[in-house]
Amino acid sequence: MNTKKKWLIFWAVFLGLIIGGAGIILTGNFPQFTIPFGWFASGEEKEEQQELPKLAQLNLKDISDPEILTQSLDKISEVNALLDDRNNLASSSALTEAMSNIYGQMQNDQLVFNLYRELYSAIYSDNTGFVEANLLGFGKTLQEDKMTTVERQLWTFADTAGNRHDFQLDLIYSDDTLLSLTTTANPSDNTNIITADDTYLDKTADFETAWSDIVSNNSDEQLFQEMNKDGLNPDQTEFQALEKEVDITDKNGFYDLFVATRGDLRIAYLESFFNSNSPTDGLTTYTYRVPTSQTDVESFTISYDRLNAKILSITKN
Repeated sequence: MNTKKKWLIFWAVFLGLIIGGAGIILTGNFPQFTIPFGWFASGEEKEEQQELPKLAQLNLKDISDPEILTQSLDKISEVNALLDDRNNLASSSALTEAMSNIYGQMQNDQLVFNLYRELYSAIYSDNTGFVEANLLGFGKTLQEDKMTTVERQLWTFADTAGNRHDFQLDLIYSDDTLLSLTTTANPSDNTNIITADDTYLDKTADFETAWSDIVSNNSDEQLFQEMNKDGLNPDQTEFQALEKEVDITDKNGFYDLFVATRGDLRIAYLESFFNSNSPTDGLTTYTYRVPTSQTDVESFTISYDRLNAKILSITKN
């Protein structure tokens, strides 16, 4: 509480004593009165007592990586069949119709048009032909609190001179609608494709166990309150002792998450995850949302090494 508010309380109590003394002298009775200390309560204390909203989240127990992988590879097979027919690349409308047969309706008619514009330089000539489509990554994400599929594909074309033309496609789709599609020409990292042989992908339970341990062992709301009183600082001795016990390779981002959750890591809600083999074999990224007020939300990415079953880092987005 600041000095000004302390003086206000002092003068209120002092004035009350004077009025009470006068009442005793004049009436011989002790007057009854109350001082509304709530008037002087800190606005910050009231804000801390606000109940934060609960956010929708993915339930990893209900999600099977091998099942999503099979579905994504089925889509890749359909894409390969689509692109083998040059008629489907004859115009943006032809490509839109072909893509609709795989992904359903387009949420935005511009999605495939933008894709066609990127591809045009590689398909306009008879000297260039389609080679194959591959899977670079897959996962799940919430779109308006509904679970959808995330997919990253690599489309490869080649010309008669032996030059390769790669296009990375990032898609988000529901059961019957293509919601998002972005294209990157000649991506820098395109070698670590995912195939049906990647049996190590199903590590969701391992991550969930590791994350649950961190939530249970490293949440400390009382410590946050003490840190907040003293001025939040990652160098505070008590926090450094807690941080030392966190089972993460790079602990640098833990402080930001601890502050955002006010010491209660349970209020970090899983929004999405994405499996890939790049830039490191066996990498999965999990994105968590943290409500910091009734309207504000912060986002954090947790990187997980599937091969070594190890949480690598926490990054504030």
